[in-house]
Amino acid sequence: MWKLIHYFSPNQLILLGDQIYADFHPIYKYKHFNGSNPDMIREEYDKFYSQRGFNDLLSSLSHGWVSTYDDHDYGKDNGDRTFKFRDEAIALFARYNRPFHYDDVIALPDAITGEMQTEKKTGVFSSHTYTFPVYQDKTKSIFRYKVLLLDARSNKDKTGTENGDFLGEQQWRWLQYELSEQALVDVD
Repeated sequence: MWKLIHYFSPNQLILLGDQIYADFHPIYKYKHFNGSNPDMIREEYDKFYSQRGFNDLLSSLSHGWVSTYDDHDYGKDNGDRTFKFRDEAIALFARYNRPFHYDDVIALPDAITGEMQTEKKTGVFSSHTYTFPVYQDKTKSIFRYKVLLLDARSNKDKTGTENGDFLGEQQWRWLQYELSEQALVDVD
């Protein structure tokens, strides 16, 4: 798959989750089981990031790559915030993705003063802004776009929770900020 993607010479790669299947093991006859452990998640990440075709693709991307995870990367099919290895799953995602694009702290405006304050993230959500020149009729302009990657596992309420939430309080504040006019000003 990575060789095929590489063949088309993309500029950027965005991985939306389920890159690994840490909640799956052939010993269980190709069925998901009720959650993995940190060693199994680490083993799957090791396999994923050691793929030659994947690494060749990454080295060719002019605009880099970003990712988030979903339930199978998280370690539990349809997992939520009650997964017993939740914190370990977040830490492993950060460990394997930090060298490339992931930061485990965020800056958010204080609710009262509006001043930016740093907080430790409670999930693997992230924001990435890209700019590149665009030429039309010999006129150069700058095109800018933002990629917001959500984490729908780390703070998700259990299925069936009345008024359940997928994102959690911190991620909702972050998302509101990222979609605000102020976030656009802060990038400039």
